[in-house]
Amino acid sequence: MNKKKKISWLGGVALLALVLFVAGCALQAQPVPSPADPEPVAVRVAPVETHTQAPPVRTSGQLASKAETPLAFKIGGYVAEILVEEGARVRAGQVLARLNTAEVDAQIAQAQTALDKAERDLRRAERLFADRVATQEQVENAQSGFDAAQAAFEGVAFSRRHAVIRAPEDGRILRRLREENEYVSAGKTLVVLASRRQGFVVRVGLADRDVVRLQVGDQAQLQFDAFPDQRVRGTVTEVAEAADPYSGTFEVEIRVHAGALPLKSGFIAKVDLLPSRAEPFQLVPVQALVEAHGRTGAVFAADLTTNTAQKRRVEIAHLTQDHVAIRSGLAGVSAVVTDGAAYLSDAAPITVVE
Repeated sequence: MNKKKKISWLGGVALLALVLFVAGCALQAQPVPSPADPEPVAVRVAPVETHTQAPPVRTSGQLASKAETPLAFKIGGYVAEILVEEGARVRAGQVLARLNTAEVDAQIAQAQTALDKAERDLRRAERLFADRVATQEQVENAQSGFDAAQAAFEGVAFSRRHAVIRAPEDGRILRRLREENEYVSAGKTLVVLASRRQGFVVRVGLADRDVVRLQVGDQAQLQFDAFPDQRVRGTVTEVAEAADPYSGTFEVEIRVHAGALPLKSGFIAKVDLLPSRAEPFQLVPVQALVEAHGRTGAVFAADLTTNTAQKRRVEIAHLTQDHVAIRSGLAGVSAVVTDGAAYLSDAAPITVVE
């Protein structure tokens, strides 16, 4: 290659290098495109309200008379007659049932005969002792025989008196458990008498975590299936100190202030127990809750300064019909997202609409 051609070729290479260098600088100078920013989600928000109140303990129970007395015969035998039916009103002292007393009457006659003989033996021993024929020991033995015969007679007479069941007080017959001519053993309940004098109660069984929040005097709200549109006030009157060995629950008794409501034993009641020991919690609409599992859940806190929604894990105290009571997790939060919360992710941009 001659000298002129070599110079020309080198100049072309240099020119190409220069063009490539300028092009590369131009490409580096262009900005790298960034992904598009997410569009804000249109949402509605609600204020967080702070309350100091005890969350209710919700349960259910059965209505009963405060004083329900099972009545029975002291001795066994055949039922001669039952003079009342279930639901009957009775007065104190009224005869409710009688036992066939043929057998106990024979026992009374036998005990009376033994008592008469023991009395004659005692009198004879006393006369013989006065005539110095009998000893002091013989008189004492006769006295002991008389005392034993008298005690036996009084025992049988007591049983005879309790072969009749009488109402111990005014009330209503709740249950009739036996029929006439049926054999019943001693102490077997024949009828159950409910006294209205002491009113109605509802007894419920609570777990240990709930019973520790209650004390005597706490208030309650009751709703009976028979009267679904009416709320009845109640008061806690007894709180068990030991758990039931079979169910493991603690029995709580609530006195019912029924007023003129015609309640009957056996009605089923939904019960809201209101502990007097209050605790602070925050109230948000139920629509704000996006997750829930047991006592934990999640809501989106609305940051109106940055227009973003922050996901917060919360501890749920209790639920009402329209709201969720939050025990912890919303410190420093003034508003939560309600409508639109289901479409959000953590730190998502939001636009608040009315």
